[in-house]
Amino acid sequence: RMFRKGRLHVGALADLVATVLGAGLGIFLAYRGAGAWALVGQYVVTFAIRACIMNLMAFEMPAFVFDLSQLRPHLLLGGSIVGSKLADYAGRITENFRGSSKSGANTLGVYGFDNQIPRFLCEGASNPLWAVLYVQALQKPEEAVIRTYYQFSRLLGIVLFPVTLLSAVASSQIIGVFLGVAWHAAAL
Repeated sequence: RMFRKGRLHVGALADLVATVLGAGLGIFLAYRGAGAWALVGQYVVTFAIRACIMNLMAFEMPAFVFDLSQLRPHLLLGGSIVGSKLADYAGRITENFRGSSKSGANTLGVYGFDNQIPRFLCEGASNPLWAVLYVQALQKPEEAVIRTYYQFSRLLGIVLFPVTLLSAVASSQIIGVFLGVAWHAAAL
C-alpha cells in the first residue's frame, strides 16, 4: 500500500534505522561475548524494528479481498527479489557448512561476523533501491521497469564498488579502530 502511494521514505527509513540498530546490537553483543547469539540478536532486532516502524506508519486492519489482477506486478518483481534472496541464502549456508567442517565453529563465527560489515553496506545501499524499483514495477509498463532496473544496477555498482574497494584496502585499520586488536584477524 505504501509503495503504491509512493511513500518510499517510510520503507527506506525503516530499513536504515533497523539495519543500524541491528548492527549496533550485534557489535555490542559480540563485545560482551555473546558469540553466535550476537548474529541472532542482530537479525531478530533488525526485523522487529522494521516491522514496528512500518506498522506504526501505515497500520490498517487487513481486508479479506483477493483480486488476481493485482497479483501480477507483485509476482513479476517479487519473484526476482525472492529468487535472489534464496540464492544468497543458499550461498551463505554452503559457505557456512564448508567453513565449519574445514575450520571449526570459531573460524565460522569470525567469518560470519566479518560478513556483516560488507552486508550492512550492501543492504544499506540496495534496499532503498529495491523499494523504488518495486514501486516502479507496480506503476509503470514492463519496458520502463527494465530500463529502471538497469539504471539502478549501475547506480548500485557506482556506489558500492568504491566503498567496497576502499573498505577492503583499509580493513585492518578500520577493524582496529572499531573492534580493537582482538579482531585483527577479521581483516583478512
